[in-house]
Amino acid sequence: LSAKSEAQLTRQAEQLRAYLSSSDSEHTPDLGDLAYTLQVGREAMESRLAFTAATLSELTQKLTDYLAGKLAQGEIEACYRGEVKKHKETLAILNSDDTLQGAIRTWVREGHYTKLLALWVKGLNFDWSCLYGPSSVYGPATPQRVSLPTYPFARERYWVDSKLRNEDRRPLAKESV
Repeated sequence: LSAKSEAQLTRQAEQLRAYLSSSDSEHTPDLGDLAYTLQVGREAMESRLAFTAATLSELTQKLTDYLAGKLAQGEIEACYRGEVKKHKETLAILNSDDTLQGAIRTWVREGHYTKLLALWVKGLNFDWSCLYGPSSVYGPATPQRVSLPTYPFARERYWVDSKLRNEDRRPLAKESV
């Protein structure tokens, strides 16, 4: 998961947990499809949260634990939280390093996903689609994107001063054609 701020990341985790908790067995998404959608169907933003999960119930439990503050206490296995801003310069160097890109391909091939997650939450650019396809551990079929809760935009309001008089408003300039 990623968001523009810590508060929005928390809200996104709440929405995903609520979605998973409210889904009946007929409408529950496949874990692979859900992961694929979160990986390739969303923009990676500044505040990031990543973890591994083998089942939907494990995913729901890890979201619950994160929201309960257990990550700060180190109580969630294979769970990573990071801010891109704090690591931007270091990761810029690593993102362009061919040796690291080779290591990433090796990690993917050998299933060392926690290393990827630890760097991704700090700002690593990673093409998640390389996890899928003919030579993937997940099989030749690429998962499908599924419908998930939308991004929790900040609830900010902006109002125009209603005391403006009509003569204070200037009409838009007309261009001659």
